Amino acid sequence: MLRSFTQVKNSVIVAWMCLVTSMCLWGSAFSVMKFLLSHMTPVTMMTARMLIGFLILIPGAILLKIKLPKREHLTLFVFMAFLEPCLYFLFESYAVLYTSATEVGILIALMPISTAFMAWFFLGEKT
Repeated sequence: MLRSFTQVKNSVIVAWMCLVTSMCLWGSAFSVMKFLLSHMTPVTMMTARMLIGFLILIPGAILLKIKLPKREHLTLFVFMAFLEPCLYFLFESYAVLYTSATEVGILIALMPISTAFMAWFFLGEKT
């Protein structure tokens, strides 16, 4: 199916608008986090983030009829959930608390590069 020039142009504009919006939201997250940490502890903020995410995702999971993992895999899923979002956001919150939002944003932006370097160094992966 061929798309007209106008359709392609509109989809490119929408893509750029989505990109700029996501950059603004992600970039402002550290400043908002710094502000919130003046009113609550990192543990409280991490708990609130997890609770808000849970409350937003559960209705979608119910509507889409997403099944829970098998019982034998549930322990692993809970452990992974503890490590990735919970522990990560807790450490990130403490980082913002004790440094500037700018420094944390720079470190977060460097994560893909450091991940590639560590994969090359420790696992011998080539990119």
